[in-house]
Amino acid sequence: MIISVSPGLKQIRNVCFELRAVKEQRQGS
Repeated sequence: MIISVSPGLKQIRNVCFELRAVKEQRQGS
């Protein structure tokens, strides 16, 4: 099990997801 990399990957994934949501919201407006 790799616990050290888990948190980092999770954070990067969260940031990408947020950026994607913002982009979609801007396009929708």
